[in-house]
Amino acid sequence: MNNWQKIIQYSLRDLRLEWKQKSVIGSSLVYLISIIFLSLHAFEQIDPDVWNALFWIIMIFTTLSVVGRSFDREARTFFYHFHLVSPGIIITSKLLTNAIFSLILGWLAYLLFSVFLGNQIQNSTTMLIVLSIGSVALGTTFTLSAAMSARIQGNLVLTSILSLPILLPLVIVIVRLTGRAFADYTFSQNASLYLALILLNVIILLISSVLFPYLWRD
Repeated sequence: MNNWQKIIQYSLRDLRLEWKQKSVIGSSLVYLISIIFLSLHAFEQIDPDVWNALFWIIMIFTTLSVVGRSFDREARTFFYHFHLVSPGIIITSKLLTNAIFSLILGWLAYLLFSVFLGNQIQNSTTMLIVLSIGSVALGTTFTLSAAMSARIQGNLVLTSILSLPILLPLVIVIVRLTGRAFADYTFSQNASLYLALILLNVIILLISSVLFPYLWRD
């Protein structure tokens, strides 16, 4: 069995376990629907800036609730998994699984927002690009944070501090691009922000692949 087959097997294992338990997925959906319901009744009219901020605040905390406990099952059996496969396979499978979860959450949140809170987006292409890449970036960022948290025995304060240098610039780029989706900017006008978003995603993946083996073997 080659490395990609092992990555797929580990990813499928996580997907099956989540589908069997449904606790994380269910709680995330309840959280998402509850916030949208409260927003619907709290605001008589939602302007683009409020819509933008509210959407990504909900995405951050919903993604964190799904991804934040990714390594809970492995936390007590690190050495067992270490003898089965390499750390690179574990982190790659987790990144892949959480990217899928985050992408699904992003599309679902956008659908619910559009239905219940309205959709004033003028440039759908920009919104779909930033939604897809931004959701995946949030998922991979919190995957690294979850790995650190599990390895240092759930010290969430330290984990939050360590993830801020990556999360803050990511959120700034995402919010700016989403704001431009309301104003119908062209692709060329957004090119620098697209590049920044892609580079941040690549940096997150590189940090995860380099840092995780040290956390795993410590």
